[in-house]
Amino acid sequence: MSTQRPRYVSVDEIIPKDFLREPMVILAEYGNGMGKTHCITDYAVKLQKTKVFDRIYILQYSQKGCENVVRKIERFGGWCVWHIGFEKFCPFFSNYKFLINLGVPLFYICSFCSNFKNKSRLAYVVFAEMLKNRTSRVIKPSIVLRGLGKNREVCTHPIIRAFALDPTFEIEKRENINETPIVVLPSEVFLNHRIIGRWKTFSHRQRRERKVLLIIDEADTIFFSSLKVELEDVSPTQTDYQLLQMFSPKTRSLHQLIDIYLDIYNIIKGIYSRPLWTRPSEAKRIEPLLERAKPLLRSFERRRKDILAYVLKNKVKTVVFKIVNALEELTNVENLSTAVKTLEQTKNGFQLYDYDYGIRVLFDTSYPWKWFWKVNLSATFPTNKIIESRFISDRSKALLARVKRRSRTYENVYTTSISLFEKIGSYLNRNDQIKRIYIRILKAVRDLVQLYKDRFGVEPRGICLWFGNTTQLRNFVKQLKRAGIQIKCKSRYCIMGYRKIPIFISYAGSTIARGIDLDSYDISISIAPLLRPPRPDIGLDPIDFAKGINEAVQALMRIVRSPCPSRPKLVVVESTMTTAFYASFYPEWFRNLFVKNFLR
Repeated sequence: MSTQRPRYVSVDEIIPKDFLREPMVILAEYGNGMGKTHCITDYAVKLQKTKVFDRIYILQYSQKGCENVVRKIERFGGWCVWHIGFEKFCPFFSNYKFLINLGVPLFYICSFCSNFKNKSRLAYVVFAEMLKNRTSRVIKPSIVLRGLGKNREVCTHPIIRAFALDPTFEIEKRENINETPIVVLPSEVFLNHRIIGRWKTFSHRQRRERKVLLIIDEADTIFFSSLKVELEDVSPTQTDYQLLQMFSPKTRSLHQLIDIYLDIYNIIKGIYSRPLWTRPSEAKRIEPLLERAKPLLRSFERRRKDILAYVLKNKVKTVVFKIVNALEELTNVENLSTAVKTLEQTKNGFQLYDYDYGIRVLFDTSYPWKWFWKVNLSATFPTNKIIESRFISDRSKALLARVKRRSRTYENVYTTSISLFEKIGSYLNRNDQIKRIYIRILKAVRDLVQLYKDRFGVEPRGICLWFGNTTQLRNFVKQLKRAGIQIKCKSRYCIMGYRKIPIFISYAGSTIARGIDLDSYDISISIAPLLRPPRPDIGLDPIDFAKGINEAVQALMRIVRSPCPSRPKLVVVESTMTTAFYASFYPEWFRNLFVKNFLR
């Protein structure tokens, strides 16, 4: 058993000495619990005082992650602006949910809220005071009382949002702030099509180069989410046409947006039925329609508030906003010919992913504008294997090939495998097989407990068992109940026992598998990766396998929360996942565990 006690990852391990010399991209691929977020936040606070950069962004997977980073910034003696999403911050959010039934996106609310409407200048002044005085090291959205009489509430949320996402809104320069602002925000904001459109417009007009440090935690989540475009099968009414015609300028008829959308939808519907290799040429039919839509979308944006006010006043139910949003998303797709290969049919229509956007935002130093220094933190970012994907362009593959990777594995963490399934080639559909092998799973748990005790001299304190999806978990639980085995079930997990050893049971890809520390358990077992259903014409793409493997690894490593745990940890995979094909998708540090610490 190893007695080495490695330290947490340091800035010197992640950041090369010449990092500040020119725009650069780093991929820090360290397992969870290595302290990568802690050290890179400390680095950002140190840079804040030197003012090397115009702006520093730290993106987190969730608002809970943002809160964690904000607390670290406070402890390190820095300060930050924390952008909290409207649905998390707004105390009046529930009052506006009726807008969904009218077809109005909730992000339009601030434009007519009484706490901001006609008070934008006052909100700006309040935010400027917060920046200069900084009575708190954390500047976040708030509703402030200003002035006398009634209606004194002023909301700073839209101003903070503009500060975080508009590169031309440089209030810190106007107010002579002598340190670099650190902006903390959830990564999903970088997947907002309206924001991306603004960035592209600014990039075309950019005159002065800006120096921005972008730190992205859980970078794999941005890549796998990328820019998702949803095209619903809508049925516009005469009211929708009349609404747009009513607000059309003299030179343009806005109701043409509806016809353009319907034409694009029908083309997409036809593309979906075509073989994968013919789709890029078919997508070229969409491009002229999007060019026609762009000036109409700009005209709609100038009249958006008036249209919104009319809809609210007259309680008009409309699909206009849904159509406009979808068209805006399509105009911001980086490479439509590549993106249409990802087309999937949904309950309400179709969806596609723009993985090229995901790669550019992570690894292109000149995107979304010039210039970015980027540090991507991830425990399980897809390996170079995804260069074989059919869903990303040659340009993106070249960016991936140039990425500088940093990695290190754990100590006192061991691996082994178990064989459960009869046919190795049947890995795509194991939902029904779980019913037949549940006895084998229970025996495997018993054998692993004995292996742990034999090798390390103590009994494990607990076992985590991860299935590939919710169906597998339900099937396993049904079989246990039929056999009269006691098990307690919650919405996303179950608990049972073996010789007073608790067994925690859940599935890969769940919120628990991504965000809960389970370091009181000593054995973690993955039954199968979370694989999506195969596509009709191509089966599964390398990106699909990469996502499934990453979710499985994330779940497995919930029990490991330090570079060298005080108690031995045993990570177990089903034997199919030890084949060369699966292993090619593992992060480097995980492969090293199999090389160094595999128990036979």
